[in-house]
Amino acid sequence: MGRAPAKSSPPRTASQLRQVKRPRIIEKWAFQHGSARLREQIAQGYEGWPLFLHECLEHDFPGARLDKGAWDYDIVLNPTDEELTLTRSFAERVVELRLVDNLEHAFSSIKLRAYDVDDEYAAMGGSEYIRREVHCIVFKAYLPGGPSNAFIRKTIRIDLPRSK
Repeated sequence: MGRAPAKSSPPRTASQLRQVKRPRIIEKWAFQHGSARLREQIAQGYEGWPLFLHECLEHDFPGARLDKGAWDYDIVLNPTDEELTLTRSFAERVVELRLVDNLEHAFSSIKLRAYDVDDEYAAMGGSEYIRREVHCIVFKAYLPGGPSNAFIRKTIRIDLPRSK
């Protein structure tokens, strides 16, 4: 007599729970908002995680990007009126997406930061670099697809337009 197949045990750890929930959330989101490519990946049996993450981020915060080191950038000490307005709009969007409960919690997870970039420009037959400071909104509690324990929170940043 053969042994009966072992029953799979229910997920016990947060990681196991994420593995169970994640594909369903990705599939639901993909068929509501995702690209044809993401839907086709799912139809062919792929989880679609990397593409889902980037599409979801673009859907929720156009122009934002993943940046796990952004929280450590320099603090903007004297934001402009425009930067304050953009930060408030961003915080309101965070609340609208139910990523946090209220504006107070949103502002505790959002910071204005600054980092330097080198811009290359052509100067009389050569290339030179000019260093400039870029201000950005950094949010350290992004959950793709909305509130769920199926994903680990991500840090994202969105660069702000240069002040005039």
